Amino acid sequence: MEEIAYCPTCRTDRVLERPECRDGHGDDCPERCCTTCATAYLVDPALPPRAERTTRRAA
Repeated sequence: MEEIAYCPTCRTDRVLERPECRDGHGDDCPERCCTTCATAYLVDPALPPRAERTTRRAA
């Protein structure tokens, strides 16, 4: 199945491909690149857990 996304370099929708993953992700690799200009993408990157924040309000 082709993945198509807007490429900011080409300024239009382009086909994305998954380059060879050197990080060992296999089929779960989040990296993609534009087949026209090779602009790199991270698709659904994992975000680090958000730190709990404590706020104090002045009385």
